[in-house]
Amino acid sequence: MRRIVIYGATDFSKEVRYYVEKDQWGKVFAYVLDKKYMDAAAFDGLSVIPYEELPNHFAKDEVEILITIGYSKMNDNRKDAFEKCRRDGWRIGSYIHSSAEVIADSVGIGNIIMDKAELRFHSVIGDGNIFLTKTVISHECQVGNFNYFAGCNHIDGHVKIGSHNFFGTNCIISDARTVGDYNLIGAGACVGKDLANGMLATPAAARVNPVSKRSMDLLLMGRMR
Repeated sequence: MRRIVIYGATDFSKEVRYYVEKDQWGKVFAYVLDKKYMDAAAFDGLSVIPYEELPNHFAKDEVEILITIGYSKMNDNRKDAFEKCRRDGWRIGSYIHSSAEVIADSVGIGNIIMDKAELRFHSVIGDGNIFLTKTVISHECQVGNFNYFAGCNHIDGHVKIGSHNFFGTNCIISDARTVGDYNLIGAGACVGKDLANGMLATPAAARVNPVSKRSMDLLLMGRMR
């Protein structure tokens, strides 16, 4: 069984630990944070170890590090932790939930793939991405590094995605689009055009109007014209 240290101490870090151990993917032995960010010596019933002191607790060949830092600074903070761990010779792990369907041609290191996510055939996935619940990366897509998919995202076939993007819950990228780097796609957005770099895509505002119960019933039954 994998011996795991989780880099991060957030609700998401706690969630990853829960699934890792419930899935019997591995055993989490500690959390780790940079010393300057520590405000407690324990989290979720385990020790929080300063990253600078990690070699005092574990040999580099006996644990792997799961990096659970989220989308802060458009995923730059996760990249910084990833590169530091790799530079210092630590093994960077990935986690794939038991209910996820991963049939991609290749998947890099440091990815976290949560429950019911799908990475479909002939897709190519880079490093350090986070795919939350029910995210679908369709056939023949390319995904770069350090992207964050917030859940229930649907990326249609032949889409090319760069790095450091944030995809809000329930957003859709339509077939054969290109998404560059450092884009923020808001929850519920349906993107049918290419995005360069540094773009914001948001859904149209919902129209909210008062309506009678009778009108609601007619709308639901398809009888209102």
